[in-house]
Amino acid sequence: MHQLGHHPFGREQRCRDSDDYHQPGSPDQLSLREAVHLPNWAVAIDKRFVVSFTLLGVESAIVSETRDPVELGVELLAHLEHGELSVADALDRIETVTTNPQVQREILDTAVMRGLIERENGVVRPRSQGSHVNFDSDVVVREGEFSCQRCGAAISTGHFVQFDGGELGPFGSTCIRKVLGRE
Repeated sequence: MHQLGHHPFGREQRCRDSDDYHQPGSPDQLSLREAVHLPNWAVAIDKRFVVSFTLLGVESAIVSETRDPVELGVELLAHLEHGELSVADALDRIETVTTNPQVQREILDTAVMRGLIERENGVVRPRSQGSHVNFDSDVVVREGEFSCQRCGAAISTGHFVQFDGGELGPFGSTCIRKVLGRE
């Protein structure tokens, strides 16, 4: 059983890798293949194992442990629109994926090893040209009550970046531009 996270009211959401469905009266257990609708609850799981649920009008999204933070962070660095940025600024972007310093270092090292970025003298330079995030096709906008993944502010419109390695977000309209290097 994988613990996916806690919703704003403290009740755990859990998911298991079996074909079993939740037991009546037990909204905490659900299969990867089902959507549950209970009074004041709506829970759904998509193909990327993103759990979205609404409780008393508050929508949240939780990404399961199956998402590889290293791959997601490497993809983020590969799609940055900055010509160059400091390692500190690169880490600011990577913190939207993970706050674990070991994983952050692994993300930077993997991106360098794959030739996606150059890193020297405290500066990171993306090497890929023309692989920027397209706001029309790569960013999904959802209405609801969210907390920005970058700054923590309460937002009613969440912007989610769709990468091959998973979904990153939610971000507010300003933070998504900063994370992707447009500001």
